[in-house]
Amino acid sequence: MFLLLQGFCLAMIGHQLTKQAKRTLDLCFELSFKVPKIFNIQDIQKEFIIVAYHVYQRRIQINATGFFIVDYSMIYFIFSNVCTYLIAVGQLFPYLNDL
Repeated sequence: MFLLLQGFCLAMIGHQLTKQAKRTLDLCFELSFKVPKIFNIQDIQKEFIIVAYHVYQRRIQINATGFFIVDYSMIYFIFSNVCTYLIAVGQLFPYLNDL
């Protein structure tokens, strides 16, 4: 049960990290258009665009050594695998009694 709770917390952290990276991207683009109007400085606009470009290119997310992405989809992945194994064992259970 404790491992299930840890897995859910890890999935939540992975989802929040991806969500915050997308929010950072949106804020950088938004601020890059607002800053020149307020301060009339081109260097700050370029820096916001560079940061937004890096966030967009890197696609910040947690993965399990390249096997799958750690977010809420991981919970569905684990749940579907457990259900598949339970169905397979349930179908073989009558044959195990004959042994």
